[in-house]
Amino acid sequence: MNVPAFQRATRSAILLAALGAGVGALLSACMTDSKGSGSGSSAGSLKITEIHYNPASQDTVSGDDYEFIELKNTSSSSIAIGGYAFTDGIQYTFAAGTAVPAGGFVVLASNAARFQERYGFAPSGVYEGHLSNSGETVVLAKSASGAVVASVSYGGGAWPSGADGGGYSLVLKKSASDYSATSWRASYRLHGTPGKDDGGVVLVNEVLTHTDLPKVDAVELFNYGEDTAHIGGWFLSDDKTYPKKYRIPAGTTIPPMGYVVFDETNFNAHPGTLGNFRLSAHGDDVWLFQDSTGCSGGYCHGAVTTEIENGVTFGRVVTSDGRELFLAQKAPTLGAANVGPRVGSVVITEIMYHPANDTDEYVEITNVGAQPVALYDTLRLLNTWKLKGLSFNFPAGITLAAGERVLVVPASATKARVRSAYGIDTSVRIFEAAGKLSNSSETVSLERPFDPFIDPGSGTSDSTLPYILMDRVSYRDSDAWPKSADGEGYSLERKKNDEQGDDPANWKAVLPSPGH
Repeated sequence: MNVPAFQRATRSAILLAALGAGVGALLSACMTDSKGSGSGSSAGSLKITEIHYNPASQDTVSGDDYEFIELKNTSSSSIAIGGYAFTDGIQYTFAAGTAVPAGGFVVLASNAARFQERYGFAPSGVYEGHLSNSGETVVLAKSASGAVVASVSYGGGAWPSGADGGGYSLVLKKSASDYSATSWRASYRLHGTPGKDDGGVVLVNEVLTHTDLPKVDAVELFNYGEDTAHIGGWFLSDDKTYPKKYRIPAGTTIPPMGYVVFDETNFNAHPGTLGNFRLSAHGDDVWLFQDSTGCSGGYCHGAVTTEIENGVTFGRVVTSDGRELFLAQKAPTLGAANVGPRVGSVVITEIMYHPANDTDEYVEITNVGAQPVALYDTLRLLNTWKLKGLSFNFPAGITLAAGERVLVVPASATKARVRSAYGIDTSVRIFEAAGKLSNSSETVSLERPFDPFIDPGSGTSDSTLPYILMDRVSYRDSDAWPKSADGEGYSLERKKNDEQGDDPANWKAVLPSPGH
C-alpha cells in the first residue's frame, strides 16, 4: 500500500472472545457418524454449512418462523441429491431430480413466507418440525433409511450466546475438516447469510475524535473474518446519509483479524473541500460504506461517539446480550486490539427499578476509588454531575469520600420513606430526583460536566455545556437481565465495580441493600 498513514496489524483468533462476538466451540458432530459422536472427517463434498436454530423473534413473530438450514456443494461438479432426506431433528425429502451445482447452495426453512420477508428470496423448500432451541441431532441421509451424509449434534454450554437467541446463526468454518466443536463459529452478520458464504465483515473498531496537532483524528477498521478483505473503493464518512466523502484507495486490503487505520491526512487531506471531513470532539458519526448507495443498498457499519477528552479513543465493545457499544477506552490502541473500556472511580452499584410497592425506587452510586471525588467542575463550581434516567443534577459542592455510597430516589418516594423502608443509616446521604425509573427498561447514566464551548453552528454566542459519560446501565425486565428484580422484591447489584456497567452479565438480583 502506498498510503503512508495506513497502519496494519494482525492478531490471533482469541481476539474474538475479547470482542464478545460470540465465536467459540459450538457443535459436536460427525459427517460420517450417524450418532454425531464428534469424531471423523468431512469425507463428502455436500456439507451442512449454516444452521439458524434459535433465531431472534421480530415484533410479534416467533423466532421459530425464521429458522433455516443450509447445504453447500463444495466440489467442482454438480451433486444429485434427489431422494436425500433429513431424518432426525427436522423432516424433509428432496424431490427426484434435485441437484446442487458446483459451489451452489440449498436452503430449507421452517416458514417460507417469513423467510422471504427477512431475506428477500424464497427458500429451496420447507421442512417439517422445528430445530430445537435447547439442542438435538440433525441427520441428513441418502434416503429415509439410507447411509448418513451428515450428522450434527448441537447443544451444550460451549455454545456462543449470539447463536442461541441473539440473532446470529451457526456457520461452518472454511478451514473445517469435520463437524467437531472447533469447526464452527457464530455468523458475522445478524440473522446469518443463507444461500451464500458468510464472508466476514469489516467493522469500525476504534475512533479518535479529539486531538490537537501534531496528533490528528483517526478511524480504525477491523477485518473480523477468515479471509482477506478487499475494501478498495469503499467509503468513509461522518454522515450516514452522505456516503460519498473519503474513498478508500483501490487495492486496499485488510488481512484476516487485521487492522487498517485512516487519519486526517487521508480523509481530511484538503480541509473544507468536497469529500473531506474531520471528526467533532463533541460527538460525531463515523460510517464505513461498501459503495455509494450507503446502508440502503449495500453493507455499512458505523459508530456514534459522544463528548470525549483529548487523546481518548472510543472502542467497539459487544455486550453479553449482543449489543454493540462504543465506549471510551483505557488507552488508545489504533492498529491493534482494543484494551477495553475504562471504568471510573464513581460508578452505579445498585438499582431498585421496580419495587414490589412500585414506589420505593433508588439508584446507589459509590466512590469505589481510594481518593475523594468532587461531583462538580472544580473550575466552575455550579457545573455539577448528573444522573440521567432520574433527571437529577447533583447540588453544588458535593464530594464523595473514598468508599462512600449515596442514593438518588424519586421525589415521589421521598428520602424519609426510602430510608425507613430499607433501614438506611442516617450517615448515608440521599438525594431526591424529579424523575422516576421505568418498570420495563431504562438507560441510567452518570455524567460529569466538561469544558463549555461555543458551537459555531448554533447561530448564537451562548456557550454549550457538554457532559462526558462516566457510567451507564441500560437495564430491561426481560432477556438476559435477572427476572426477580422486576417487581419481586429484589434489586440489581453490580458484580464487579472495575468492569463496565452496561452489560447484564455484570449484574445480579439481590435483596435490597442500599447504602451498605
